[in-house]
Amino acid sequence: IWEFRQVADRVWKEIKPMANYALFLKKELTAVGGSWVKKVELDQHLQHLYCCSETDVFCYDMDGNQLFKLEGAHRTTITGCRYSLKARLLVTSSADAEVKVWSLTGGLVTTLRGHAKAITNQLLHPESSSLVMTSSLDGTVRVWSLDVMECLYV
Repeated sequence: IWEFRQVADRVWKEIKPMANYALFLKKELTAVGGSWVKKVELDQHLQHLYCCSETDVFCYDMDGNQLFKLEGAHRTTITGCRYSLKARLLVTSSADAEVKVWSLTGGLVTTLRGHAKAITNQLLHPESSSLVMTSSLDGTVRVWSLDVMECLYV
């Protein structure tokens, strides 16, 4: 985690905007499973940072403390990770064409299936975070309900 802050004692060699600012390492997240982090999601409401490696999800608070981890959350690359404030559930999607719903304690609630190919992205509905939209290489967009745990629209 890097912090961008002003450096008061820096001598200017040229005049340019933000010349007296620099990046400083604030905290290193060492427990991300020894794998590349391929996706990072920030939950502004909970102030959680979700780091998705190939098949795992690691959740940190803004001080860099690990809150929980989902090891082996999916069989293939995780393509999305969102927290629904309304449903109080974490939703992950993957190239394995599955949408998984998790409690914040790390327990799998359910697996939603319907896409025939890799899921490329996901987002929460702007007016109701209990609706999750996913897009897939199968050419479809699906709207899933976290209230009834099924697909509502294709």
